[in-house]
Amino acid sequence: MNLTYRKILKNWRKAAFLALLMLPGLNNMWGQETRLNLPSTTMTLAELFKSVQDKSEIRFFYNDDLINPDQRVTLSSTKLTVAEMLDELKRQTSLSFRLMGSNMIAVTAGTQARDIQLSGRVTDSSTGEPIAGVTVTLRGTNIGVLTDINGKYSVSVPGNVEIVAFSFIGYNTVEIPVAGRSVIDVSMEEGIQALDEVVVTALNVNRTKSSLGYSISTVKGADIEKSGNNNMINTLAGKVAGLHISRTAGGVDGSSRVILRGVMSITKDSRPLVIVDGIPVDAGHSSGGRWGGSSGGDALGDINPDDIENISILKGAGAAAAYGSRGANGVILITTKKGAESKGLGITVNSSIVAETPLLLPRLQNKYGHGSFGTYPASVPDDGFPWGWSWGPEMKGQMVRGYAGDMVPFSPQPGNFRDFFRTGSMQANTVTIETGTPESSVRASFSTQNNKGIVPRNNLTRQTINLRGFSRSRDILELDGKIAYMHSKITGRPEVAEGPGNPAYYLSQAPRNISNDYLRNNYEDDSGKELLWTKDVYTGNPYWQLYNKDNEEEKHRVQGVFSGKIIVMPGLDITARSGLDMTYRLNHSDLAKGSICSGNVNGSVYNSISNFLEWNSDVLANYSNRLGEDLKYTVNFGGNYRYNYSRGIGQYGSNLKINKFYAISNCWSYSTNEWLSKKEVFSVYSLGQVSFREWLYFDVTLRNDWSSTLPPGSNSYFYHSENLSFLFTKALNTDTRILSSGKLRASFAKVGNDTNPYETNQYFYVSQSQLPYPFGTFSDVLPTYDLQPELTHSWEAGVNLEFLNSRIILDVTAYTTNSNNQIIRVQLPVSSGFNRKVMNAADLRNRGIELQADFSVIRSRKFNWDMTLTWSKNKTMVKELYKNASSFLLDETWFATIQAVPGEEYGLIYTRDFKRDAFGRVLVDDNGFVLAGEYKRMGKITPDWTGSISGKVSYGNFSLAALVDIRMGGNVYSIGKAYRCLFGTSAETLTGREEWYSTHDPEYLYSVPLPGIDPNGYIEKGFNENTGQPNAAPVDPMYRWYNIWSKEIGTEWLLDATNARLREISLTYSVPAGILKNFPAKGLSVSVIANNLLCIYNAMKDIDPESGYSSGNVGGGFEHSALPSTRTYGFNVKIDF
Repeated sequence: MNLTYRKILKNWRKAAFLALLMLPGLNNMWGQETRLNLPSTTMTLAELFKSVQDKSEIRFFYNDDLINPDQRVTLSSTKLTVAEMLDELKRQTSLSFRLMGSNMIAVTAGTQARDIQLSGRVTDSSTGEPIAGVTVTLRGTNIGVLTDINGKYSVSVPGNVEIVAFSFIGYNTVEIPVAGRSVIDVSMEEGIQALDEVVVTALNVNRTKSSLGYSISTVKGADIEKSGNNNMINTLAGKVAGLHISRTAGGVDGSSRVILRGVMSITKDSRPLVIVDGIPVDAGHSSGGRWGGSSGGDALGDINPDDIENISILKGAGAAAAYGSRGANGVILITTKKGAESKGLGITVNSSIVAETPLLLPRLQNKYGHGSFGTYPASVPDDGFPWGWSWGPEMKGQMVRGYAGDMVPFSPQPGNFRDFFRTGSMQANTVTIETGTPESSVRASFSTQNNKGIVPRNNLTRQTINLRGFSRSRDILELDGKIAYMHSKITGRPEVAEGPGNPAYYLSQAPRNISNDYLRNNYEDDSGKELLWTKDVYTGNPYWQLYNKDNEEEKHRVQGVFSGKIIVMPGLDITARSGLDMTYRLNHSDLAKGSICSGNVNGSVYNSISNFLEWNSDVLANYSNRLGEDLKYTVNFGGNYRYNYSRGIGQYGSNLKINKFYAISNCWSYSTNEWLSKKEVFSVYSLGQVSFREWLYFDVTLRNDWSSTLPPGSNSYFYHSENLSFLFTKALNTDTRILSSGKLRASFAKVGNDTNPYETNQYFYVSQSQLPYPFGTFSDVLPTYDLQPELTHSWEAGVNLEFLNSRIILDVTAYTTNSNNQIIRVQLPVSSGFNRKVMNAADLRNRGIELQADFSVIRSRKFNWDMTLTWSKNKTMVKELYKNASSFLLDETWFATIQAVPGEEYGLIYTRDFKRDAFGRVLVDDNGFVLAGEYKRMGKITPDWTGSISGKVSYGNFSLAALVDIRMGGNVYSIGKAYRCLFGTSAETLTGREEWYSTHDPEYLYSVPLPGIDPNGYIEKGFNENTGQPNAAPVDPMYRWYNIWSKEIGTEWLLDATNARLREISLTYSVPAGILKNFPAKGLSVSVIANNLLCIYNAMKDIDPESGYSSGNVGGGFEHSALPSTRTYGFNVKIDF
């Protein structure tokens, strides 16, 4: 019986010992001054430990295989403090003690003295699946390894190392005493981001989040790789407070609008800088405008989501000052995956297939068809109102002559807009192969992507190859290299706004009785000329444009980076890094003869070849040391050289000799254009950090740039940043179960910015000419020889609080950013002989607040529930314009402009309002038509605030994740709605039609009331300007909408952009390892995924607030007959071998 009891007790101690090792944190002082009252001076270790446990809160744990509990010891007294007792035990035995919380770990001194080979496996606590890429570090050394694809690791542990730490982004860090063991298996809990999380900061330096004096957010690669998005930047939407991302209506591979903490420049790009593995890369984007053009894609779409390890978003200038002028808008740091440091070969296959369908379609009426004044088109002379409108008779199936000359039923066609579009799709596959050892690793991946857009013939194919290698030599030299090749080809990009290649523009105006099949079967005559239902040259047949107007882009892109790190001595290392981003692009577009609406009836062809290169090289020396036990400091010195190069040639030909033979030599007229741009920036910088007792941190960044684009006397600009982090709970020793951790932080930064090449020089164009002598023109931009750098001053303060052992984490930030000396092109009088001049002409100020709250609602072995809330509010003010100008035009469209006005918010929408009385009521004339009021500020493009709610619930091997994205306030001016109302296709135009036609005489085009019947029709909600009485005069609905258009009143087209949408949702099943043990696969997960699934609330109803035609600063303010925004849904399968 005694033997059985001791065996059970021994096994319980082992289990408790291992469980105790999972507890985080060390506190070597707690309870050691407690004075004991022991029953005897001589007893066994087991009796002594039990006696101490009975008389204090200390609990002893030890491994029975290493320590003999029956060993007898003799103490000098029965009244000793815990510290005195431990000292006597150390002298009499070979034991060593470490206090963890209130638990005392006893190990043998001999065990601690030996070097051991430690190995083990790291798994997810909720799923049991292995976690690859976990950082395993030995506390107090620079030794560390990563777990392989199977979650395994192996590391040589010196005898003086006592603690091994396991950390991975998105999981709670685990610290465990080595205690002489050779195997330690760890189960990590997926947790919300705590203050001790390790994050990637500027210059690819890893820092603990607690030491940072500025705001930073991180997103795991696992949250990106199975998203089903063809552009990785779109997967960040709603995940980061203060980061606003919206797609343009540009079809497959369309660009996205990315703004972090508000617009930072009046006219220049406000996109954050993108860094991949320490090297800045091209994040360029292009988009159309009011009169057309296409969304030329987003350079970030070339990055394969499966290659991403994690993404850090550095929000303020204080966080990004190390990157100089390019970091003024913030920085998106992308870290790609390395090979697993394990023996053997690991293979991963990740495949997604998703379908894409329209999310929102315009609400069109299906009662009245082709014509005007309530009559058929042939009744109206062609020099009157355009007869392509839908202000005709009611559609009842009567036979009429179609525009192709045949007889067709005059019937409603509710699907003629929707049926033009197809169901899009995306197939993405990635195969990854990796292998390695703790000293070296290799990872290679190959991915393919095939997209079909909802617009026919709009297709994308993309292939990516990524190769990365890492090597470490005796803790002296580290080498890391990566090369990535991306190839893509896209065809049939649709145009935006009023471009002839925008099918939504024509379809939304097409008469409601013309079917989609009729348009497709009758798009050209026998000569190939475009067939239309109207002689209006601003309207086109979408099928003629689809089959006779084409474009194609092929892109080859190479990204490479190589770095070497030399550890000169403990605490001193030097890193050298060089990388490039190079793109070779081929563009082609063509147009057949016969187009009516494109402005070129004889056809055209365009070809271009362009090259882009960015090359960055830098050297960074890092030195770390201590001043006594309390102070630790780190100093970095470095320099950077950046070279940008762009060159291209384009040829345009018109008037085809042979139709549909698209070659420049087949054109009667042609011209050639070449361009070249170069830019260099030299930089030196220094970073320093001082920490006091690991609860007070102070950082400073100093940098100076010399730019080739500024005048010699002004091309040098200096910036700096200072950051302070104060962990007050640690400093004051006030950590409690309620308030687990607390930090106050503050940051200040001053950064500069330059301009584009050749802005300060007078240059000229040499044009191709058929004359026998050169033909050239000077630029219409007046050069500025005293241009100064832009300057940005940024202040930031915040607080991080963790409650209930980090079950609740709160992050609040307030910031102010002043951007002065804004470089813009100012309009000049015609009499000057120039059109514009580049000058320092504006000041902006951004002020805002950000909040992120993470909740670990339920945490258990099988069931877990986490939630995250984000909320941000930013206000961009125009402080000053050049020479006290009253406004600066940012963009314009029909009857509306977007302006920057001093003393007001950036991006105000100006248009003409209805005429109103002193009470704000709409005024009408005696005939019942609204009157035009003043042209004034009516709205703004920026939201009042944005936010998101996300959550993840996991039970066993199932996990469900969802994200709701919210935008409150702001406006969008919709010209698409204006056109649909003018043309009579909108459902809104039904109001008053039946009443008007039933009370007016058709023989007079319904302009004369029927005798003996009170006239009825559209009755404006307003008050008579002359009588002050409520309006009761009916008007012809067609004239009602035409009256608003002709008087240039924009009130009807200004819409509230408030919306909430289900941005993401996914359901994942991870197959248990036990089921797979008889199969070659070591891991298998299957996910059902959906993006942009539905609008929970949309104040704009049938128009998506994110369907602007431009990805620029003000691109979201105007909507013009946009392609339908889309939802995607499908499957993802990931297999590990």
